[in-house]
Amino acid sequence: MTWVGANKDFLSLLIAMLAIVISFSTVLIGLLNLRTNSFIAIQNVMLSNEMQRGRLLVYKAIATGEAPLPDSDEEYLMVRSLAVFDQLGMLSRRWIVPLRWVLLFWHARLQLLKHGFGVAADPTRPYILGGRPNLQYLVEHAERFRCDQSCCTNGQKERRLMEPPSSAA
Repeated sequence: MTWVGANKDFLSLLIAMLAIVISFSTVLIGLLNLRTNSFIAIQNVMLSNEMQRGRLLVYKAIATGEAPLPDSDEEYLMVRSLAVFDQLGMLSRRWIVPLRWVLLFWHARLQLLKHGFGVAADPTRPYILGGRPNLQYLVEHAERFRCDQSCCTNGQKERRLMEPPSSAA
């Protein structure tokens, strides 16, 4: 017991350090959970039927060069799917969603967007394309993304990046 009395300052410091380590660990676990839940939430939006249809319309417009009529339901779906991609880019830029996770799942589709967004620019409606800086951020990172999966082997990545696709799946 005399050892405890003689070393009480050291023991107090040790307990305080342990409390700091536990608190820091709790913060890191909470951050990881937040990032995971945010990724799952945005994935649920991205994989909804409406967003899938909008992306398919974008890829079709890129491949064929034929954009839907202005103010049509098809154009609305295309613009909305691009806006959600832009939102995904913002979440990854702010480190809310890990960029690596986004690219692992979406790199092939983002590479197709290098060739444009399939919607004609219209000066009377600048909100349609409006720059989309966060989407552009994702596209640029997708271009450089290294992948050894079947989606990027046998020249598939190079074909997506060098020429407009002939069909989009």
